[in-house]
Amino acid sequence: MIKTLLLAVIVALLWSTPQARETTANALRIAANWLDPKEEPIKIPKHLQIQIPPKE
Repeated sequence: MIKTLLLAVIVALLWSTPQARETTANALRIAANWLDPKEEPIKIPKHLQIQIPPKE
């Protein structure tokens, strides 16, 4: 009960102050960028070699 009340007060304070909202949004964006895995490009060879087995 106290946790919920405390969370509600914090959310109300963050919602009512534009600077606090901006700071919170920036902090969440930094955390999301840090957690996001880096996408490595797919390595495609310049020349594709297909080996065809000889006919018997």
